[in-house]
Amino acid sequence: MITFEFVQKDMIGRLGLQEQPHFEKTSFRKNKKIFLTYNAAEDLICVKLKPEDQQSFELVAKGKIFAVPNKWGLQGWTLARLNQLEKDLYDDLIQTALSQFK
Repeated sequence: MITFEFVQKDMIGRLGLQEQPHFEKTSFRKNKKIFLTYNAAEDLICVKLKPEDQQSFELVAKGKIFAVPNKWGLQGWTLARLNQLEKDLYDDLIQTALSQFK
């Protein structure tokens, strides 16, 4: 199980992103561009993936990783339930999102 504290250390330590508020969420950014948001109330992270990658993660991690249920989801924004992610799945998700982050 992944915790927010783990994500926070990963985003700041390994990836060198800055932590900033984003409305009622926490965001991690590079050059003012959001890479990941965290919703504490629901223990969800959100990253952007290519639609085909989003579909693959949804199939592999049914119920753990899923598209944002609106137009943002159609653009690849993807939610993941932190308390249900194993480290390998988290690492795969972050690496995939990083490969598409510009």
